[in-house]
Amino acid sequence: MGRIFEKRKTTMFARWNRVSKQFSRLAKDIAIAVKSGGPSPEANPQLRRVMQNARALNMPKDKVEAAIRRARASAPASSPGWFTRCAMAPQ
Repeated sequence: MGRIFEKRKTTMFARWNRVSKQFSRLAKDIAIAVKSGGPSPEANPQLRRVMQNARALNMPKDKVEAAIRRARASAPASSPGWFTRCAMAPQ
């Protein structure tokens, strides 16, 4: 294809790699926020903050909504918190 395309391809792939890592990290942060405070950004300040970060990094809205749906589907209805499990663990 040519020398210029090879240089441009390297730049594009480096950017896509960086963006995919950022989006994965944000999706994980969204899942943590949804599991800890619920799926509504109005009632969950942690989720609201993560969604603002996602908007700042130009994460598509459908990816944000998919991460919220995935976290809401995988969250158990009533699970003891981390502190409860640690308190119940044998010493």
